[in-house]
Amino acid sequence: MKLKNEGFKFKKIIAASISFIGLTATFNIAQAYNIDWKGSYRAEFVEIDKPTLTSGSRKSFLLNHLTLSPKIIASDGVNIVSSFEVFNNANFAASKVGTVWGSGVNTTPGTAGTNSQNSNTISNQQPVGDIQISQLYLNVNEEYGSLILGRAPVHFGLGVTHNSGTSPFAHWYETRDTVGYKFLIGNLFIMPSISKVYHSDFTQGEDITDETIHFEYNNLETGNLLGLFYETRKSNFGSNDTPTATTTLNGTKEAPFSRTSYNIIFGKTYEDFDFKLEGAFQSGSTGLRLAGEDVRLNGFALITEFNFKNGTDSSWNIKVGNVSGDNPNTANYEGYITNRNYDVAFLMFNYPMGQVDVLKSGLGRDTTKAQSKTIDEDGISNALFFAPTYSKKLNTNWTMLNTIAWAKLNNADIRPTVSSPVETINSQLGYEWDLTFVYKPHENIEWKNVAAFMFPGDAYKAGTMNLKKSSTVIGLQSTAAISF
Repeated sequence: MKLKNEGFKFKKIIAASISFIGLTATFNIAQAYNIDWKGSYRAEFVEIDKPTLTSGSRKSFLLNHLTLSPKIIASDGVNIVSSFEVFNNANFAASKVGTVWGSGVNTTPGTAGTNSQNSNTISNQQPVGDIQISQLYLNVNEEYGSLILGRAPVHFGLGVTHNSGTSPFAHWYETRDTVGYKFLIGNLFIMPSISKVYHSDFTQGEDITDETIHFEYNNLETGNLLGLFYETRKSNFGSNDTPTATTTLNGTKEAPFSRTSYNIIFGKTYEDFDFKLEGAFQSGSTGLRLAGEDVRLNGFALITEFNFKNGTDSSWNIKVGNVSGDNPNTANYEGYITNRNYDVAFLMFNYPMGQVDVLKSGLGRDTTKAQSKTIDEDGISNALFFAPTYSKKLNTNWTMLNTIAWAKLNNADIRPTVSSPVETINSQLGYEWDLTFVYKPHENIEWKNVAAFMFPGDAYKAGTMNLKKSSTVIGLQSTAAISF
């Protein structure tokens, strides 16, 4: 499939979309007659001891966040969809992390303030919260398809790569400034789209563009699922801002960024059993050059989920995955990092652990932050994992979940810092046991309590990287969400 050769008729799609909008404007749809509100509120407490795997380190915080998603119904089938994020965290832009409970008016503690407006000790109020708009797009539905135009969410399959974060417990979301049309054919849809990831200003020639095809066949009667998400991302030389000073990717920018990625999902549903398999693959060029070699992309992720029903009150969910890791002995980047919303366990692959990036997932987050400043911003990379979860309904409102996760590194050669030599470490990442109790008195109210026990493997210990031998890491979480 070559979007470049075919042009995929994106320009024609854009022209047709604009014409369609102009046509609908000739009909009297400008006056909205209804607004459909939905959203969610989340309050969350987290405490983790020894996140650095050494004694004395600890993090503890309470967050709260509100998402409001009004849909303006302008006419039959014509909607303007939006999403507002209320009480946001300045340290995590474009997220649903939320504001820390106890944020003060003085954001640099320990510095002297001149009056109550910038002093935490004598102030009488908390700082004001801000509102951010994460989504705003036009959605026009008709008999054979629908048009999407604006800043819209992106999701595919299990959420391994593209995850819109619709769960009230999710901290992250994925959006694009896009124009696309979804063609509906029975149980099948095909959606070509073009998105502008970045545009420097009103001039042409310095931007980053995605061209995408989303195909999905989902037959609820037979239980068959088949999907494809094919995407090319291209930048100009000036808009190529690929990180150039990480332990897994570095070099000198000499060309534009160009990446081709595709995700494939296959699934089958039976009466008491279902499974889904998603494969994610990427290739292309970073536009960087290191030691005379072009730094190219070549990574993958294969993740399967199995669900077994054991009567009406219990079930099993099993996650098995293999995600490639970078080889520091080459100039290329062979790693893959899953979406931060896709979780296997509470601590493992979720909260950054230890003092060195043994997972080689640092390319997907800010590694300059102190360990105490990190939250669940890690992704799965460089690992083979197995994580079964047993779920038991205790009564009408309470459910208990037990998760055991095991993992090992795919590539045990790591570079602790950009300038340090490559070292080979033990590949065992260890185990984790999560015990979760969920209280759900109402369909829209959920209270989740997690006690996590991580037993770090030898990958985190000894060596010249100053990785200390550590005992069990304990994590606690209590979070409540109200959806409406």
